[in-house]
Amino acid sequence: MNGVHTEVVGPKRIWMFFTTIRFLDQHIATPEQYISIRFKDGHLENVKGPAKMYRNPVYHDVVNVMDAFKLLTSNDIVVIFRESADAARGAGRSGNLVRTSVSGPALYVPAPEDVVHEFVWSGKDANGVFTKGRNKFRVLHGGSKRWSIEVAIITADKANTTIELLIDYQLPTSGAGAAEALDRLLGIADPFDSMHTGLQTDLARLGGSFSSAHLLQDSFRAAAEDLSRYPELRLRARAAGMEVERVVYRGFQPSKALADTFDAERKRERDLAAKQQDAARQIEVGRGHRGE
Repeated sequence: MNGVHTEVVGPKRIWMFFTTIRFLDQHIATPEQYISIRFKDGHLENVKGPAKMYRNPVYHDVVNVMDAFKLLTSNDIVVIFRESADAARGAGRSGNLVRTSVSGPALYVPAPEDVVHEFVWSGKDANGVFTKGRNKFRVLHGGSKRWSIEVAIITADKANTTIELLIDYQLPTSGAGAAEALDRLLGIADPFDSMHTGLQTDLARLGGSFSSAHLLQDSFRAAAEDLSRYPELRLRARAAGMEVERVVYRGFQPSKALADTFDAERKRERDLAAKQQDAARQIEVGRGHRGE
C-alpha cells in the first residue's frame, strides 16, 4: 500500500476524503527551555526556545521539552563530555571523549552530542541522616560553601554523644586554580563520602581526648573549632579540590545515658546549693538569737 502524508497546521478548514486523520501533539519551549528531538533516522536535534513544533510520527521518534541549564553566576558550571572531534575545546580526556565545561552567567542548551556530567554526592536524607548518593545534580555551584553535619563520637570516659558542626569551605570553579580543582573533584566519585570518613577519624581522636564533663566547657568548644584538629578532613578536601576554612561548633546531642548523667549531676548540684543556703540561713538565725 502506497500513500502520502500532509501536515496541516491550523486554524484552517479543509475537506478530506478517504484519508486517515491524526491529531499531532504540540510542544512549546519557553526562552528558558529547549525542544529535544530524536528523528526516525536516529539523529538528534536540540531547538532552543522560544520554539513550537508538532511531533510528526512520520519524522519524529521522540520529542521532549527540556529545561535549559541556568548558570546564574561565574561560580556555576556544567561539565560536558563530547566526541574527540572537539578536542581543541576539551580540558581532559575520558576514553574517546574530551571534557570541557561551561560557566555562567549563561543559559546553556546542550548540543545533541553533549553528555552532561551528573554529580552523585552523599548528603542528608529527609530525616537528617547522612546517606551515600543522596544528592544528584548537574549544575555545580562553587565558591564559598557551608556543610552542616552531625557526627557521633565517644568520649574518653566511654560516653556516646553526637556533635553538630558547620564546616565552611571553598570550592573554586572560576579564576586561578579552578581547572586543577575541577580535575581533582572529578577524580573522586563522591568527595563528601570521603570527607565524612576523614571527619569521623578526626572526631574519634578529639572525643578520646576529653571526658563527657568537658562537653559543657569552653575548652571543648575551642578544641572542636581548632582547624589543626582536622588533618584527615582537610587532606581529603584538598584531594577533591576543596579547601576547609573554618569549623563552627554548634553543640552536642547527648545519648539518653549521658543525658541522664547530666540530669543527675545538675540535681546533685541543686541539692548541694540548697543545703548550703539552708546552712547559711541557720547561721544567720543563730547569730540573731545570740544578739538578743
